Amino acid sequence: MNIEVELEFATSRQILLAIYKRLEKIMSALDDLTAAVASETTVNQSAITLLNGISAQITAAVAAAQAGDMAPLSGLAAQITANTTALAAAVTANTPATPPTVVPPAA
Repeated sequence: MNIEVELEFATSRQILLAIYKRLEKIMSALDDLTAAVASETTVNQSAITLLNGISAQITAAVAAAQAGDMAPLSGLAAQITANTTALAAAVTANTPATPPTVVPPAA
């Protein structure tokens, strides 16, 4: 009877260890996901700030053009072209040619 208790204890311990290992993998994946969401939020906020800034600059350039000063429109067009080129290069540089293969966690 003592051997049966020891076997049950060993089996229970193995089950708990397996559960613990799976929880560690889940927590690691959750940490990675949390970091990815934070990074995406930062990028989104940067894009929003950029777009709001461009909108304000367009408004100011149009007002200047209506007053007869065309220089702000020319400068704004050049800045938008530069921003577009930089953004396109960043997207291209950080986009994998093929999507990564997702490997499910081992059971």
